[in-house]
Amino acid sequence: MNEVVYFMHVPWGWIKQRPHFLAEHLCRYFSVHVYYLHHLTKPHEGVDNRSDTIAPHRLFVFPSRHVNNVTIPFQLRLRMKNSRYVWLTHPSLLRFVAQNLTKEHIVIYDCMDDAVEFPMEAGNRVLYENVLLAEKQLCTRADIIFASSEYLGGKLVDRFNLTKPVTVVNNGIQLYKDPKGTFDDLSPEIKKALSSSRVKITYIGTVAEWMDFDLILESLQRFDTIEYLIFGHKDTEIPVHDRIRFFGPIKHELVFPVMANSDVLTMPFILNELILSVDPVKVYEYIFSVKPSLVRRYAETEKFSDYVYLYDSIKEYCTILEELINNGLRGKAGNAACSQYVKNNTWEMRTLEIIDTLKAGG
Repeated sequence: MNEVVYFMHVPWGWIKQRPHFLAEHLCRYFSVHVYYLHHLTKPHEGVDNRSDTIAPHRLFVFPSRHVNNVTIPFQLRLRMKNSRYVWLTHPSLLRFVAQNLTKEHIVIYDCMDDAVEFPMEAGNRVLYENVLLAEKQLCTRADIIFASSEYLGGKLVDRFNLTKPVTVVNNGIQLYKDPKGTFDDLSPEIKKALSSSRVKITYIGTVAEWMDFDLILESLQRFDTIEYLIFGHKDTEIPVHDRIRFFGPIKHELVFPVMANSDVLTMPFILNELILSVDPVKVYEYIFSVKPSLVRRYAETEKFSDYVYLYDSIKEYCTILEELINNGLRGKAGNAACSQYVKNNTWEMRTLEIIDTLKAGG
């Protein structure tokens, strides 16, 4: 019985990331049934992530916690009864499956981020403690624990004094056999922005408290020939500036023509405990583009140092940017090196790592 209840905390209509990719690739080996929470008061949808292999199930979240504790487990009950694996992507999901779990279930915790270090949890002691307790319970019950980065895996071990192994499975990149998105598929507004004569510096990803807008504004002040194009969901305010353009989220296949028509790609992050645990999906995609990319340096980005430009400060960022502009905006590595790197780091390769672990552990 190789059925999997794959329960993800990220909406299917969110920017495509680790839970989406792994679900699609695991379908090649298991019968995967994807469930995700759909908050009626804050839907957080917006991207049409249609899939040839996944027909996700929405579990409606009502304002009443009591109602959710009854309705969500009930909707999962039959599917869990017929499944061997229960895959969870966040500690908060454990309470919805706990009453239907049996000793025969193999529970998998795929830890993609440090759950307690998001601004909402870190800024609310009660919420922080609740998520921390849920994560401890999940790590205790889980038969297999995956972490997306070495730093994150180490934190789980230290935080809960784990004696069971935490298997690090990094993020990766989705390579399409046939191009699914081209420049012509972009909106007129985006095409016009990408046709600008200015140096177009692009960020693709969620816009939240970790964005270093001081860096962005300082670079705009220093270089009058640059502008920033930002694509993604917005969870914080973006400074008003005539050379900062925000376009919202786009389909994943459109990420590639956007990168191809940008001049520089960037990951301008403020370092905190949340970011230190992140193995950034976007950097694998940046490398694929062969575009010059400016990425904040920390332990998890050091492995990209042959392919992207790493920086430690606003001053270093601006120095590298000036050199790139003066020297023709060339990427750090060539096509062959970048191509080989991404081929070795696809979601398909990551899935094979997961399959090996599942075979060894259950």
